[in-house]
Amino acid sequence: MPRAKQAPKVSDAQLRTLSLQFNLAERETDVFRAILDHADEAAIAESLGVRDCTARTYTYRLYRLLSVNDRTGMLRRVAGECAALAKRGHPSFGGRGA
Repeated sequence: MPRAKQAPKVSDAQLRTLSLQFNLAERETDVFRAILDHADEAAIAESLGVRDCTARTYTYRLYRLLSVNDRTGMLRRVAGECAALAKRGHPSFGGRGA
């Protein structure tokens, strides 16, 4: 099945900014990055050294924190947030700072 939405390319600096914006813990940020890289729960679990059900729990926690229902919603939310931060001139997103 083709992906409905391509993940925006997010640099490490942008990921830190988004993590602060969404108030993510360090482990949630790790899962967030993996999802943006299109990793499934099994791959996330393996990379974090946790069980699949734990990776799934982190994924659903991210959905709740970002007020979305699925990965497609998350990708749309991230793309929108990146665009908003760029428009406001955030340095990590191409702006010159506030």
